[in-house]
Amino acid sequence: MPLSATAFFIIKLLILFGVVYLIIKNIKVIALVIAALFLFFALQNVFGYNAVDVLTQIFTFPTN
Repeated sequence: MPLSATAFFIIKLLILFGVVYLIIKNIKVIALVIAALFLFFALQNVFGYNAVDVLTQIFTFPTN
C-alpha cells in the first residue's frame, strides 16, 4: 500500500522541523565551530601557515 500524498507531506514536514530543531538546539556549538574556522583562516598570515594545505593534509586518506 503506497503512501498517500498527505502522509508523505507530513513525513517531510516532520523531518524539516526536526532538522530546524536540532540546528536551534545546537546553535552555540555551531557558532563555536564557525568562529574556530574563521580564526583558523584569519590567523594563517600571523602564524605563517597555509590553511587550505593544512585541511587538505588532515582530510586526505593515505593510499597504498
